[in-house]
Amino acid sequence: MNFEPRATRNDITGAPSNPDVFSYGIETHEAYKKKALTSDIFEEQRKVQEADLVIFQHGTLHFCGFKVLAPQISFGLDVSSEEERKVMLASWAQRLKSIWKEEPIHCTPPWYFQE
Repeated sequence: MNFEPRATRNDITGAPSNPDVFSYGIETHEAYKKKALTSDIFEEQRKVQEADLVIFQHGTLHFCGFKVLAPQISFGLDVSSEEERKVMLASWAQRLKSIWKEEPIHCTPPWYFQE
């Protein structure tokens, strides 16, 4: 697809809302409301919207408008013993059994998504 994963000014079509100070989060939020994001971003958003479940590892979602579940954190995988990794994996497998019943956590400032 040639999707460009790096965040740049080129993700927005048209003029930025504040040309003097470019803030990627604010500008992409404004561009989203105006439908002024590039086609590759719209395509990726469509894929995510159609997914039943999306699991992201080491990323931030505050500018995407997601309802986010509490993180599943496993520390030190690279230095953990095989037995410790098995416990972490079992914990994740157990959580997945009831993940659809979890309530989202509040992790975004409310002003960010106001219209």
